[in-house]
Amino acid sequence: MKTSDVEPFIGLFSSLAALSRLKVEVWNQTQPVFSSVSMPQEISVSKEAHDFSATIRRRATFQRAVIGDKQHVFGTPIGNGQEPIGALIAYRTDPDKGPNRADSDTCQRAGANEIEHLLDNMARLIEQHCGTQKEIESLASELAKSLEDIYVYSTVAGQIKRLKFPSRKQTDLAEDIMEAMHMDLAFIVMPEREKNNVIVQCKELGASWHDLELFVKKLNAALTGDPLQVTEDYFMTNDATQNQVFRGLHSKAYRFLAVKIQHEGNLYGWLGLVSFNTDEIFRRSELRLLLSMAEQLALVIFGSDLYYDLERLLINVVKSLVYTIEAKDVYTRGHSERVSRRCLQLADHIGLNSREKKALQLAALLHDIGKIGTPENILNKPGSLSNEEISRIREHPQNGFNILKPLEELSESLPGILHHHEHYDGGGYPAGLKDEEIPIQARLIAVADVFDAFTTERAYRAPISPAEALAIMEKQAGKQLDPYCVAVFKEVVVQEVDVKNDA
Repeated sequence: MKTSDVEPFIGLFSSLAALSRLKVEVWNQTQPVFSSVSMPQEISVSKEAHDFSATIRRRATFQRAVIGDKQHVFGTPIGNGQEPIGALIAYRTDPDKGPNRADSDTCQRAGANEIEHLLDNMARLIEQHCGTQKEIESLASELAKSLEDIYVYSTVAGQIKRLKFPSRKQTDLAEDIMEAMHMDLAFIVMPEREKNNVIVQCKELGASWHDLELFVKKLNAALTGDPLQVTEDYFMTNDATQNQVFRGLHSKAYRFLAVKIQHEGNLYGWLGLVSFNTDEIFRRSELRLLLSMAEQLALVIFGSDLYYDLERLLINVVKSLVYTIEAKDVYTRGHSERVSRRCLQLADHIGLNSREKKALQLAALLHDIGKIGTPENILNKPGSLSNEEISRIREHPQNGFNILKPLEELSESLPGILHHHEHYDGGGYPAGLKDEEIPIQARLIAVADVFDAFTTERAYRAPISPAEALAIMEKQAGKQLDPYCVAVFKEVVVQEVDVKNDA
């Protein structure tokens, strides 16, 4: 136990000393850390007081003793949930002397029960405070570890991201191989990833898409239905008419080479080539080239899967952080999720692309993460905030930016986190941006944030209706909020809520 553990109660102890002759000391295991008589470093530590404090801790129950010049001293233990870690001691600094001492002793004994009750209550308050402080320290430690985890995930994901293979690139790959090897048809077929399937043909072939797709499906079905292909990495025939399984799949004679797209035992599909010129044959070098291409493609698919798995993990860790932070403020639980959902609705309405939506989603989820450094007594204060408390609150956008800046995967979300409290007229914070200077992310988050704040219960006021909230927001359009974003937000909300009837 240290002095800081007692600081919140100094006012209480000082008032008690001022209103009565009862003085209070708080001891740890070796020395006093607070006294209402003098500063800790000025306290005279007598052997009797030290021994009395030790007795209280050892017996773990309320104690009463007489020390020095017939001075009645009372004490109760302060615990940590497992064992006593200190003692709360009370006494009078001016013990009565003279003829009336016997009467005073009687009064002291009569008031022991009241003093015991008072000390026990004060000790429990100190214990609760110490417990809360430990929980906060534990929470901060867990959050720090989570942030470290996110940093590791984002670093790995950034490396994998550079291996991502766009579908256009797959089409280019198939076309390049087809042309380089003088084939009539090339395909990449992955049954569980049909949106990534690619079929290309040479101009001279001129087959309809329906015929091509049907032919490739038959080839793929024959490959997957052949027991021999379970163990083989490729299939090759220089004349399909000589193969019982493949001969009836097309009206023309053809040769066919297909290799597995696989990585570490995972079969994604097949990379195949078809030629209707059966005068030529497939060479071993062509097989090796196709195997190499399939291996590279499989590696990229594996990397892409890992990237998206890490991306989902990142989002889940982010959500866990949000839930943990919102647990500090009982009035804003679910706030960030609601703001994020509203922002995605706005994004759909104004036509943001998928990358912009993802950045906006994460920014909205994390816009208040900087409040991790804001004391709970400020976040949950029911009355007006002091100027100093307002300044602490206004630090959270910059704090959030600083916390998340090292994370590459969140780089595109940082503008929304940093600037969601800027005002359209330039009167906001932290940078005083105005109009179009404010990133669109931040302007969208601002309207969703304000609406949720108005329509949910807060420590300092009751919620208002959606119609009332929209009316206030329209008055703030061009001042605090972007008029365009307010108008779009109203369209979105009206689709969900009967605002007119709600008014």
